[in-house]
Amino acid sequence: MNFLDLFNQVARVAHPSYSDLALFTSLDQQIKDSELDSLDTLIVCLYMAELYGIDDETSKEMLPETPQQLLEFINVHKTTEPLSLEAALSAIK
Repeated sequence: MNFLDLFNQVARVAHPSYSDLALFTSLDQQIKDSELDSLDTLIVCLYMAELYGIDDETSKEMLPETPQQLLEFINVHKTTEPLSLEAALSAIK
């Protein structure tokens, strides 16, 4: 599964008015330079923590500036991962 696709889809769930946008085209794109505000970013991180089985205490340490930094954090702390993009989206709706 492509992490950037997952990130964009989760961002669309976090803030549905972005449903027609391709928010991120690169893992190195700065989140602050996107249309996601700090609350949107927090919600994305919470969903990602849920999808990857990261406990609440650990997820509080998620402070990504880019999707790449979020992916690196997830790779260190994950206890599971979604089987597919569709399964991930089903789990957070």
